[in-house]
Amino acid sequence: MAATKVNSHISTVDSVLQFAGMPVPVRTTLIRLDDDSGYVLFSPLCIDSDIIDTLIGEKNILAIVAPNAYHHLWAHKAMEKYPEAKLISSPALSRRFPNSNWGKPLDVKQNGKPLLAAHDELTAFVVPSTTDEIVLFHAPSRTLICADLAFNFTADQVAQMPWYGRLYLKTTMRRAVCVSEMFRYVFTNADAALAVVEQLLQLPFDTLIVAHGDNVLLDARQALTLGTYNWLVEIARSRKESHAVRNTLLLTALIGAASFAMYKKCNEQ
Repeated sequence: MAATKVNSHISTVDSVLQFAGMPVPVRTTLIRLDDDSGYVLFSPLCIDSDIIDTLIGEKNILAIVAPNAYHHLWAHKAMEKYPEAKLISSPALSRRFPNSNWGKPLDVKQNGKPLLAAHDELTAFVVPSTTDEIVLFHAPSRTLICADLAFNFTADQVAQMPWYGRLYLKTTMRRAVCVSEMFRYVFTNADAALAVVEQLLQLPFDTLIVAHGDNVLLDARQALTLGTYNWLVEIARSRKESHAVRNTLLLTALIGAASFAMYKKCNEQ
């Protein structure tokens, strides 16, 4: 594990997760609250390391965020280590694991509100999908923090993958700072997700922290627009076109059936 200070409020801890035999870079984010009362731990990794304790010093972890249906593996272990923290989770986790305690699930209706009471500097948004990802905006540092809303693998990171990992990334990661093509069917309502991403793009952020790949430290809004936003626009458009074609074919079939029925009726007379 390696720690990086992104700015005066935010640090990240990088590690590697073995996924289907592939070494996938993963990241957790630590946000210091403005009043210096404690920290928020976003998408916790394996917390056996003392790195987090070193970063927070004598301060407390006040909230642990399990941001989507996949980034939850160490959330409960983190709660055991930091019992004073509040667990805030994606609503998808309660659906996926209904018998587990997920603390306070967020909801799309709460978008744009503070993650914690009395801490307006850190607001939360849920991007609706089957994984319902929580995205945070830290206003003082102009930073947007996400998990799987955008991937940004570098050539060096891809080169470290086994051959099937490189093939997978080549076929599923077609643009930078973008969702994987494997997530296409996660966004069952692309228009709803697009509406929230448009909200995010109205925020004044310069930095984008991602869970997989390199963070975007300059022109992050433009990068996210060219990546995930444009990808969602294409998906929404293609689905509307598919629906239009399907409706046209259905209408044609109905007209044909009605015409045949009328023709048959006329011949019977």
